[in-house]
Amino acid sequence: IRNREELAEALEKLDFPVVIKAVDLMGSRGIFRCDTSEQAFSFYEKTMEATGKDYCLVEEFIEGEPFGCEAMMSEGRLLYCLPNNIDAFQSYVPT
Repeated sequence: IRNREELAEALEKLDFPVVIKAVDLMGSRGIFRCDTSEQAFSFYEKTMEATGKDYCLVEEFIEGEPFGCEAMMSEGRLLYCLPNNIDAFQSYVPT
């Protein structure tokens, strides 16, 4: 999403809740769950203020358990993948 018009188009196609996501930050910074269009537009502004990119992602929110993998890639090929259940660190999507 590069502007408010693209966000409006995406929101017409997606079911709520949605998540607005910065693509270059860590630790849930610039990531917001949105239950309404009003929230999506408000959090879009906050995400774009936080990111160093000129775009962000919007996608449908999926309820579930966090699951992660430590992986090693080389020349576009997966060399190693260690799934983990992230017991040591539980994250959340701020609202």
